[in-house]
Amino acid sequence: MDMPSASMINSNNGVLQQFGIAMLGNQLDIQEQQGANEAAMLASMPAPSPSLESLANPNVGQHIDIGV
Repeated sequence: MDMPSASMINSNNGVLQQFGIAMLGNQLDIQEQQGANEAAMLASMPAPSPSLESLANPNVGQHIDIGV
């Protein structure tokens, strides 16, 4: 293999590697933004209201007796 073509192949590989790194960085930015959006949506949701059963029988389900 002659040196000029080897140099061109090596240069092309470097460009492709830089492109791949840039694309991965872009995907990371997108994922971070989506995570922040999901966290904001979860924070804005109202707290769940107590169920009708827990209002009628507040002590049901509060204690568990386990015997083996």
